Amino acid sequence: MMKDFEPEEVIKETFDTSLSLLECSLMKTVQPRNKILYAKNKVDAIQHVVDEKVAQVLNVPAAEISHVEEEDISCKKCEDLDILIIQLKEKCLTVTYKEKVKLLTLLPRSWTIRKTVIKFQVSQHLVKLPDILKETKVA
Repeated sequence: MMKDFEPEEVIKETFDTSLSLLECSLMKTVQPRNKILYAKNKVDAIQHVVDEKVAQVLNVPAAEISHVEEEDISCKKCEDLDILIIQLKEKCLTVTYKEKVKLLTLLPRSWTIRKTVIKFQVSQHLVKLPDILKETKVA
């Protein structure tokens, strides 16, 4: 239950303690324009860790309880997008590093870094690079 008033620092400290116990990275300070995206990515990351921990405690496969799978299943009318993603994944296996960066710029902005790393089997650095290039308008 929430208290009427709790200083922002206390809320952050309490939440960081919880994240530590879950072995998640702590909250960081972000610019106002990036807060929503950061929050969505942080929630996804925490959800993934919670899924893994619950699966471990109950001794069930994590994939069976993962919320990412529900997201994929709910998009039944997206066959063209699914085909395009499959083709991009196949292409990503045969191209140079520079071309992979270009391919990753085509992915939906709603995708998290984690989802891209898992689906395309690439490094986090490679996934972050297109966003950096978009911001500097190099790509």
